Amino acid sequence: MKNLLSTLSIACASLLLAAQPSHALTVSSSNDNGNIVNTAFVGGLQAGVDFGFFNTLGASVTFLLEQGDVDAGSVLFSSIISALPAGAVLDQVTLSLDAGTSFFVVGGATTLDGGAPSVSVFGNGVLLSLAPASSEIYLGNSLGLGATNWTIQLGSLGVGGKFTLTVTPVPEPETYALMLAGLGLVGTIVRRRRAR
Repeated sequence: MKNLLSTLSIACASLLLAAQPSHALTVSSSNDNGNIVNTAFVGGLQAGVDFGFFNTLGASVTFLLEQGDVDAGSVLFSSIISALPAGAVLDQVTLSLDAGTSFFVVGGATTLDGGAPSVSVFGNGVLLSLAPASSEIYLGNSLGLGATNWTIQLGSLGVGGKFTLTVTPVPEPETYALMLAGLGLVGTIVRRRRAR
């Protein structure tokens, strides 16, 4: 009799769990462009993605929506964005979403040294400007210290719908100047070799 009750209770629990709407936001794909993308914190209604940048090519993550995500109408977002290697800094960073999705609530944003980047919202994206530049930015409750998470509004996306978040560091003007100086030097070397 105990075995029958135990089996019945397990079966009932399984049915109840199966009847619950699925709301496990999942990663469909990512493109790191030689950078680091850590999606270990994605699940439920939480899109916690960390980015480490070696270059300014940016990185993106595409999320797949399930019924619970669509029912909620939004997902929470948090992130740690780092400049790599050691000694590198971020001056500006853009976060952009696909058409149809947008940042509904722009939550907490702080830098490694405790500064607050200026936040400019544009269309489906956000521009973070850091003064002074910093090696890390913490968005939302990425450190678990109670900061307000960002909210991504899903718009009219349905079950099986996808949206992409792209994060791109914006090079400092000095980076462009250094790159142009390097190209000029290479051009001079090529010209001298041809002259010989």
